[in-house]
Amino acid sequence: MTSSNLKSAKINLWKESFDSTISMFFGVSLDILHVAILVRYLTQEEVSIFFFSYAFVYLFIQVPKGYSIAVRKKATEYNKGREKYLWGGLITIIPSMMSIFVLFWFIIKPLINMYSSLYLSTTVTIAIFLASLGYGILELAKYYMAGCNNPGFAEKFRAFVSKIAMILLTIILLSKYPTVESTLIAVALTYGLSGIYLLKLTPHEYKLPSKKTVYEILKFSKWSLPTSLLNDFYNRWDTLVLGFMVGSLSVGYYDSSIRNGFLATVLAVGSSRSSTVKISGLYESGEDIMNISRKLIILSTFLIMPALIVILFNGTYLLNIVFGEEYIAAKWYLVGITIQYIFQCYRFQFESIFNGIDKPKYTTKTSAISVFVNIITAPFFVIYFGGLGVIYSTILAEIFRVIIYQYQIKNIFEQTIYSKSISIQYAVFVILTITIYVISTIFKFNNFIFLIISCIISFIGFYSLQYMLSREIKELMIEFKNDVLN
Repeated sequence: MTSSNLKSAKINLWKESFDSTISMFFGVSLDILHVAILVRYLTQEEVSIFFFSYAFVYLFIQVPKGYSIAVRKKATEYNKGREKYLWGGLITIIPSMMSIFVLFWFIIKPLINMYSSLYLSTTVTIAIFLASLGYGILELAKYYMAGCNNPGFAEKFRAFVSKIAMILLTIILLSKYPTVESTLIAVALTYGLSGIYLLKLTPHEYKLPSKKTVYEILKFSKWSLPTSLLNDFYNRWDTLVLGFMVGSLSVGYYDSSIRNGFLATVLAVGSSRSSTVKISGLYESGEDIMNISRKLIILSTFLIMPALIVILFNGTYLLNIVFGEEYIAAKWYLVGITIQYIFQCYRFQFESIFNGIDKPKYTTKTSAISVFVNIITAPFFVIYFGGLGVIYSTILAEIFRVIIYQYQIKNIFEQTIYSKSISIQYAVFVILTITIYVISTIFKFNNFIFLIISCIISFIGFYSLQYMLSREIKELMIEFKNDVLN
């Protein structure tokens, strides 16, 4: 099969991105609902232990995720015979996961219980392992389905099948056994079984993978695996620092804010997961990728910037509605995390570009630098600024990451992805923030009315002003509308 006939190069990027985004939005909304359910059935201390435990689940599943990213990349390079990469991925994932579990059980867990303010019991530890296995199966299925030119469907399945099933089983188990273990077992069962079913919907005929197939996966995952581990350790490092240095209350504030803030990143995440497939097909076909890459960078902050304006003025009210009065003190955690996510929205797009052009080593090296900055600065920032210090540290690390990615792109393509449309976005953000601040000082609305007014001004104003001020953004909006709605 010649590169010019690759189906991955011909997928409708904006439609797939829209499908992924809607699925991501629904899925993250369910994550927020999930936390609200936990708050109802568990004590604040138990909720914090769950967040602490789930930090390790996320860290562990970066192993299957790293290999699965490699499987997705290799699957996009073929129209037939992709099954060998699925089975090659399984061969590499299983022994790796077993090794990590042994390491955690005999070394990491004793250290946590000795030095952390939170305690992991034996039953919670076993539940962490089971949840990681189930989640890992789902990750492999999702990425393999995406590599088979169905990234939008993969995200839909995860959101509308896996997560709904997880929420329902969580409610059932917590109503009878309100423990941290119940929440983790619900993840293990629903994610594992739905992942197996999703694999049945893909080309999955058993084919013994050759040494060459395994080598291809290992060659790519030599970079994608450490990148996944570094990025997730980087994301979970803040939780771990808070757990060791501050306490359970800050962990609860931080992780509940993450789930709310991440809701505003769904457009960036959804588009990046589809763009990896598209860019890979274009690159393997010898076509230009810079035009579409610039559009993706611009698109990545379309949702999060107006959302940040709303959060700035309504964060306390929103937290009170979703989680109750115990969590209203988390407002500035939520604001800081949303700011950090603006830079991460750029990161998602850069990583999809480098993975698509078969240069995952750039993401690994840059992630290592960001992790180093975060690890070095977070403890000191916590000492001086308290729990919010971990967020300041992460924002600093993300700024370093974006600057390095821009430099790497310029070295590879001899041109930058940056455009003046990005500056326009920030200028519009400042104008709207000032506008809402003035309105809030002149008029005294109740919380609900002010939330509605803030949303209308933030979102409609953000898109309208950009449409008028930037030709590039206007073209992007028209193109997105034509591909998605027509």
